[in-house]
Amino acid sequence: MSPLYLNESIPLMPDLTGNRIFLREYTSSDLDMVHQWMSDSEVMKFLSWGPTKTRDETFIQLADFMRHRFEEDRQGYYWPIVLKSSHQVVGHVDLRWISKKYGGGDGNVGYFMNRSYWGKGYMTEAVKLVIDFGFSKLGMHKISASCIKGNIASEKIMIKCGMTKEAEYREGGIRFDKWVNRLVYAILDSEWKFGKS
Repeated sequence: MSPLYLNESIPLMPDLTGNRIFLREYTSSDLDMVHQWMSDSEVMKFLSWGPTKTRDETFIQLADFMRHRFEEDRQGYYWPIVLKSSHQVVGHVDLRWISKKYGGGDGNVGYFMNRSYWGKGYMTEAVKLVIDFGFSKLGMHKISASCIKGNIASEKIMIKCGMTKEAEYREGGIRFDKWVNRLVYAILDSEWKFGKS
């Protein structure tokens, strides 16, 4: 049995709670739900690593999400997106440190969702919670996100979360074994504070 299963009694950080969703730490019991979207080629089509083929492959990815909570100097936060109404796990969002500097640092948000729940605003709500956490609790100075050009839904989420387009990297990602352009959006802590005032 994985050590991650044996050590799940380690204290967890508080849940992040929105109007319709909450974010919590991953547990091993999330495997089946995570496998639903990680094995779905439609959900994973814009990610360079693509869908998992077996539950064992998904378990390896889930274990990687979970291991960060054991880090002494935590570098990444990985959450399942859970509906308040049903406690159904419907997606994933993460926040990773890019760099830590005096006066703050840079973070990066990533996300994907079970396609049965696309277009309902859950992901925008989740990303806003994570941005708020990054600025208010971690003291980040800037938070970015990126997507492959053509991933219109992902780009809309960044815009709805107050992010500004900063760059388009030519052939900055791979999709279906071909180089494709990657878009980068970001928000500063000052912009976030202004939006909350």
